[in-house]
Amino acid sequence: MVRLQLPAIKFDVQSFRSAATWYSIRVDRDFNLILACTCSDYRQHLLPCKHMYLVERFHENMKISYTGEPADDPEDVLVDELAIGESLEQANQDLDIFGPDLEAGIGPLLRLQLDQQRAKEQEARRAAREQAVLAEFEHNEAELKDMANQIVATVEARKGRKCTLEYLKSTVAALRNTVLEIKGLISGNTGRTCQ
Repeated sequence: MVRLQLPAIKFDVQSFRSAATWYSIRVDRDFNLILACTCSDYRQHLLPCKHMYLVERFHENMKISYTGEPADDPEDVLVDELAIGESLEQANQDLDIFGPDLEAGIGPLLRLQLDQQRAKEQEARRAAREQAVLAEFEHNEAELKDMANQIVATVEARKGRKCTLEYLKSTVAALRNTVLEIKGLISGNTGRTCQ
């Protein structure tokens, strides 16, 4: 059984072995990530436990965090927890490598390590994309500053200019719109704004 505890951001999950035992599952404020559990298995290994997977199963929009967040205060446990040996014994019983789905048969601890590695790789890809966007942004800003300096230098030189007043006015208007787009005051032709 799983029950939501408000105003705290946690779920209480009933033990699989004792109806009198409940564990607290801590989640983030947006209810997107399942962070920690107060059971002995999670406290020892800081890896997702069956109670966390149960909450994820009931709430498909929530995902388990593989960062090894510490559980809340030990007082959150309502009664004595299972012995660690019993948890490991159950994990060994779950090992069945001959099932139709290879990942389903690899055992809980190995599956957790695999999920942890996938989470790290996903985070690394996200960080690399973010870094690439930042580098491209900085490159384009530098190019924009260089172009602005060229415009200023050309206007200050004033020699050899062979343009009409109308052409100069249209150039000024175009640059004014560009400045407003950069400031985020108007949308450009592409519908994108700079904020």
